[in-house]
Amino acid sequence: MELKEIDYILTIAECGSISKAADKLLMTQPSLSQFLQQFESHLGCQLFLRTTRGVVLTAAGEAFLQDAARIQAIYREAQTKLRDINEVKGGTVRLGISTFRAQEFLPPILEKFYALYPDVAVQITELDTIPLETHILDGNLDMGIVAFPLHKLRQDENVEILLNDEVVIAAKKGHPIHKYLHTAEDGRVWVSFSDAARFEFVLGPVGTRLGRIARREFAACKKIPIARNDNLSASLALAMARRGLALALTYSSVMSTRNVDFISIGKEGIYLPLALAYPPSSYRSRAAIELSKVIHEVLADS
Repeated sequence: MELKEIDYILTIAECGSISKAADKLLMTQPSLSQFLQQFESHLGCQLFLRTTRGVVLTAAGEAFLQDAARIQAIYREAQTKLRDINEVKGGTVRLGISTFRAQEFLPPILEKFYALYPDVAVQITELDTIPLETHILDGNLDMGIVAFPLHKLRQDENVEILLNDEVVIAAKKGHPIHKYLHTAEDGRVWVSFSDAARFEFVLGPVGTRLGRIARREFAACKKIPIARNDNLSASLALAMARRGLALALTYSSVMSTRNVDFISIGKEGIYLPLALAYPPSSYRSRAAIELSKVIHEVLADS
């Protein structure tokens, strides 16, 4: 068995389709299909069931996939250790983050990191929270920026707190909500959610953190949300709030957006810890360690 063959099997499982996997591997579909048939024949068992919609893993395929992923991870770790013997001269750091936060977080971080380590590539994977945690646990990522509460990861030595990210209301400057604002002793501008609920909101899906928090706050003040859109992405909701179409919940970590005010919810505010998480019991490359230092430094200075 060769490492490239393991990569073929993992890619087929990831894509759920031989044709899509062939495209990703820059192969023809007949060549990949022939490889799979020969590989399964050599193993003496079927790894995938062929369906009209693609392929799905058999029980044997599930078991093989776990071992194959571990073999690939061990090989990558060995490569990284050899590269680290001298110094950080190259390699790749696999970083996971949500699409919404990536827009504001990553440009200044990457700018500083590439200035220090121009030959190290940062491979960015944009995922929602739950699949992001799964990829970290499986070792498919070297690190990921995740928000609390955690679903699958444990808060241990593999999770470093970066900051407390406040959930705020985004409102276009001059929006009528400004009549209901207060100023806290620390200078934060805040509004009671019952007053904010007088106005139209753009809500995220129920399965997202911002979507759940918004619905929780509406329920707490016993108000029915005024919302013509209740299933939009965080980035689109913020863009609509910026144009004055409605209010939207967002994070203080994206507060560089212009022409919009960010208002705390209640006098105490609502905060979610934001953390940098690593795979458990995994070797951390020097490049990954240096990138984590840059992330901490940039966020501390912002």
